[in-house]
Amino acid sequence: MSPHNPLDHRSYVPLYYQLRDKLRLLIDENLAAGDQIPSENELVQRYRVSRNTVRLAIESLIKEGVVYRIQGKGTFVSPQHMRYDLQRLVSFTEDMRRRGLKPDTRLLGFTRKPPPFHVANRLGLPPESESYEIRRLRLADGEPMAVSTAYMPCDLVPELTEGDLVSGSVFKTIEGRLRLKIGYADRILKAASADDDQAELLKVEPGFPLMLVEGATYLDNETPIEYVVIYYRADRYDFAYRAVRPPK
Repeated sequence: MSPHNPLDHRSYVPLYYQLRDKLRLLIDENLAAGDQIPSENELVQRYRVSRNTVRLAIESLIKEGVVYRIQGKGTFVSPQHMRYDLQRLVSFTEDMRRRGLKPDTRLLGFTRKPPPFHVANRLGLPPESESYEIRRLRLADGEPMAVSTAYMPCDLVPELTEGDLVSGSVFKTIEGRLRLKIGYADRILKAASADDDQAELLKVEPGFPLMLVEGATYLDNETPIEYVVIYYRADRYDFAYRAVRPPK
């Protein structure tokens, strides 16, 4: 099958299925991550199908994570998925560097105030205790990957600075300058969709599929040091874990 051959209008296979497979083949053979695929108008003319058929084919590829759309610019080939090992506790900065990518951070907010009730409860903070609320956009090789909000008890991480939050790993600050040992984390993983603010930051459309990871991080003495809420682009991440069958 060639991506340049016409569609079979007499086939029982729906036209948008055929076009989806043609586009996938075109991407595999001729395009690289970040390349733009042909426009809707080009595809309508090339394959002699309706605009609705083209949109259905593209939407199918978007849901599969093969391509992504930037409003007003077009549709582009997605980079390969990155696999996040749920059994390894590493920072975003450490993870990206391990993959050979350049991590970067845009600080969106850094305030000191009482955290939400459920966060204070998870951090074991008494009423009116303050935590740092840290909101960041995380990037790899200049591409937005995730939006995170972290809460850290002010008493445990005194004199935390903006420089600590954008120049590298907060884990490194905790274990290096503060000489605290991070032990483990409890996390939950949920499906989510981008709201308007997240869509703008992550350069996707509102409603775009995201993966939500949230939970507490603990020191080796089981003191909670952080509570995080992270929204990852679902077209860039797979989450992997090992399941072991319990003995009978």
